Amino acid sequence: MTTLQEISVRTSGSALQIIFLSMRTDAVVPYFFVEVLYRLPEFSPFSNVYSFSTPYSDSGSAFNAAFVWTQGLVKKRGEAIIEIDNPCNCPLLSKLKQQAIVSAAGANVPVLENGK
Repeated sequence: MTTLQEISVRTSGSALQIIFLSMRTDAVVPYFFVEVLYRLPEFSPFSNVYSFSTPYSDSGSAFNAAFVWTQGLVKKRGEAIIEIDNPCNCPLLSKLKQQAIVSAAGANVPVLENGK
């Protein structure tokens, strides 16, 4: 079975990024995968997916990899991350742990859960 957590990243511009963190529990030891759905509207009306091929042993490492990648994409575009929201709760990585990872990456942005 797979458990999924959706993390929306809002920027100061028009790009859209959604981090999908998933946990596979059908193995002897659960492991995590992560991918980023992103859309750059000035280039295409379609979304792209960047999948990290490495399985992670914990959700924090998986989120950190995706957040750092997302942060790099946003910076290349000359934009800033202004909000991170977990619209469907935080089943795999808590809001507090996400905030610690985001802060350690140098981003001064709030992490929300269901818009709060």
